[in-house]
Amino acid sequence: MRRARPKYQVFISSTYQDLHEERSAVTWAILNARHVPAGMENFTATNDRGWETIQRVIDTSDYYIVIIAGMYGSIDPTTGISWTEREYRYAIDKNIPVLAFIRRDSAVTQNLAERNPDNTQKLAEFKKKLRDNHLVRDWSQDSDLVHAVVESLRNHIADDEDNDRARPGWFRGDSIDASPNVLEELARLSRENEDLRQRLKSIEGGTAVLGVVDEHGAPLAGIQYDSTMHTLSDASSKSLSRKLFDAQKNFLDKYNRLVHVELYISNSGARAAKDVLVDLSFEPCEDIQLVRERAPSHVSDYSAVSPTLIPRWMTSPTEHVYIDRHRVQNGRGIVRQRIKSVATGTTERTVGFWVLLARSENGISCTCSYHLTAIDGEKFSGEIPISINYTRSKAVDLELLESLVDDV
Repeated sequence: MRRARPKYQVFISSTYQDLHEERSAVTWAILNARHVPAGMENFTATNDRGWETIQRVIDTSDYYIVIIAGMYGSIDPTTGISWTEREYRYAIDKNIPVLAFIRRDSAVTQNLAERNPDNTQKLAEFKKKLRDNHLVRDWSQDSDLVHAVVESLRNHIADDEDNDRARPGWFRGDSIDASPNVLEELARLSRENEDLRQRLKSIEGGTAVLGVVDEHGAPLAGIQYDSTMHTLSDASSKSLSRKLFDAQKNFLDKYNRLVHVELYISNSGARAAKDVLVDLSFEPCEDIQLVRERAPSHVSDYSAVSPTLIPRWMTSPTEHVYIDRHRVQNGRGIVRQRIKSVATGTTERTVGFWVLLARSENGISCTCSYHLTAIDGEKFSGEIPISINYTRSKAVDLELLESLVDDV
């Protein structure tokens, strides 16, 4: 009679925001290897993030896989470390064999890298701890990671079995003599395994559903800016020559009609959207300006920074989100942006830019038409009205006007 072989439970630990798709690929690979994957996303969180549940699952796991890239992850307020590192420390305390995988720095894009200096330091220390205490496999792309995980797990299992260190694992109920409690637990795990397989199949076969939302994830029906109407003070008007007066008045007129546009693209579907085109058109529109950042704090929210200071990340195809092209023709402004992927259940922020609204019969307003296209041909369209509502006015003297000119 052939010896029954165990299925090993493998706990997968990583940050979620930057490694959502990689976790899915690794989970699927472990299932295909006929083992049992487990991780944070499989449990219902309590007020303590399900920590007691996580502890119980790590306790019954045979191997612990930790995957690290460019983010340290959300912080556990009780310990001051990330949840990923907290899971790792607990696995070490329980003597669970650890397999570590760290993404090469050259493969981490700017949008998926830590920006918090404290977290950057903690991430570096965490990586060093892993490299000092474990045989770490480096990876760049999903395929590298999946291959490394399957190979490392297979070799570790073989070494443990050959050297009398075999982990307990799980066996089919009909392959061993077991108590009713054990058989019931095995049946439960089998059901969970099958449920996870079906969920992954659903994700693989689903579709992306894209939309434009606000920064809080709510559908965006329109944008109204409450702004200040800047005018020349009486003293400044009297001290200026006619030519300079007209020039400064023209400047303030444009200054008052600038709005900053920064949209969020959501994916509420069951599949990640790849290579998304975000085509935006503004009508009526006088000008499109790419700028480094929002205006300084002492300046109105609707002023512009010099358009000659365009940073590389705004228009570089190597970035996750970037502006591909922009132009204004016949009163219509066009901006195309590209997003490499929008994971399911997440939002991606587009690159911000400035639109100079034109005066129309309806006041200072325009209509933003958007067309979202994913690589597999899915298309989503809509319109967003944009308008300025002047809630107050402010007379500008020459000194303040000069500071505004410096900012524009």
